[in-house]
Amino acid sequence: MRSAKVVKILVVHNNERDRLAYLTPRLRHLIEGLKAAGTGASLQLVGPDVDLIAENRFDDDFPNRLRRAIEASSMFYSAAVDNPRLTWRHKRLLQYARHFAVHLMRYRRSIRIEQEVLYAHAFCWRESVRAGEQAIVLESDAIVHEHTLAGLLAILKYLQSSCASTARHYVDLAGGCDRDRTLSSWCFKNEYGCKDIEMSVDGRKLILHKLPRLTPNTVGGYLISPALAADLLTFVQDTRPMLPPDWALNSFAARGRDADVLCIHTSPTLFSQGSSVGAYRSTIGRARWEREIQA
Repeated sequence: MRSAKVVKILVVHNNERDRLAYLTPRLRHLIEGLKAAGTGASLQLVGPDVDLIAENRFDDDFPNRLRRAIEASSMFYSAAVDNPRLTWRHKRLLQYARHFAVHLMRYRRSIRIEQEVLYAHAFCWRESVRAGEQAIVLESDAIVHEHTLAGLLAILKYLQSSCASTARHYVDLAGGCDRDRTLSSWCFKNEYGCKDIEMSVDGRKLILHKLPRLTPNTVGGYLISPALAADLLTFVQDTRPMLPPDWALNSFAARGRDADVLCIHTSPTLFSQGSSVGAYRSTIGRARWEREIQA
């Protein structure tokens, strides 16, 4: 693996010109700031025409919807029983059945849409592996803040000094949906192994939450090491999960493949996910639907 002083920034997009017009110049400015501080960085846009998407197209049919219902329910069940505060496991079996019914009968997002997003992220993981560099993966609705640069530099410095024995790490950078609910979950509690590290970054307090297990929220923005990216890429290629990328990461963790993964969340987040905070309206359904019916 190359020095932690090099990072690739990859943006998963769906040709949304307005979002890219906002995001691209801000990321280029961010890269200039990283380079001025001694951290090499590059920018790559990952659109809907990348090879992994073209090579992995799945029909939105009943067998695939059934697979998704089974995999999603299993993922939620495994995460639930992993909770050390759980006292009645039989209740979780009822919840498993409920999740299965909901994801089979009521969850309407297209399999093909979700697989396009998953394999766009898998493309980013492959780029990280090929370059031997850490990757910052952002979705196109990411919002850059004034504290983003200073926070990134602090996190990269921390990872470089603290992860000599932990090659696999994942840092949630954008929070995403259900942020408050995620922060109140058991894995953010000190008594269950969470360690909070406070930093002063340009006069702001930045808290790093070191979690006892891999716990992604949504994948609107995250930093990943090439070693973990390689494992996730292999997992997706081997199992071909019928899941969106955030659920695929949770499924990866639920199968016990997250041993020795350093997972960090930050407060405040270094980016925001625009479609979660209301700054953007998600176009994942409409834009891809239009492309799908034209195919």
